[in-house]
Amino acid sequence: MPAIPSTSSCCTTAAFSECRGLYVGQTSRDPDWRFDQHKSGNKANGAVRQFGVQLLPDLFEHLNPLQRWESLEIEAALADAFKDIGVDWVERGPLT
Repeated sequence: MPAIPSTSSCCTTAAFSECRGLYVGQTSRDPDWRFDQHKSGNKANGAVRQFGVQLLPDLFEHLNPLQRWESLEIEAALADAFKDIGVDWVERGPLT
């Protein structure tokens, strides 16, 4: 399992879906690897598995790496910001 190459433990991610929405999550793994996990059904968010098309690194790479608490806060803030600008469907990862 590839980890993020840094001293911090998490990063925030965003993925575009077929239904023209966004999934915002956080992971301690490489975002591309984690997206592939979602798509294969391994520890997957059902919406990303079914509708996920691609990661949107321009929306999150500049924010990373993060500590876990920062990643969770930014995940929530990004989801709220996307809803505020009118993105019809925004889903967040589990709050673990």
